[in-house]
Amino acid sequence: MRARDLLDDAGCSLCAALAREVEALSEGRLQVRSLREPEVQARLDRARPLGLTTRTVEPRMANLLQKLGVVS
Repeated sequence: MRARDLLDDAGCSLCAALAREVEALSEGRLQVRSLREPEVQARLDRARPLGLTTRTVEPRMANLLQKLGVVS
């Protein structure tokens, strides 16, 4: 199974540390990727026409974190 990407803007050391912790807790299901990576930027550019925005992605992330048992 290919790991899903957990995107991090690396603008905040606390957020970056949290992303790494979530990656570790996911036991290989998530991989932290930087928003600055060219491949990630290209994927985001392709996704924007699908209506993916912060408003639509954040609830999905919260749901994923709940499933992983990171938050309740």
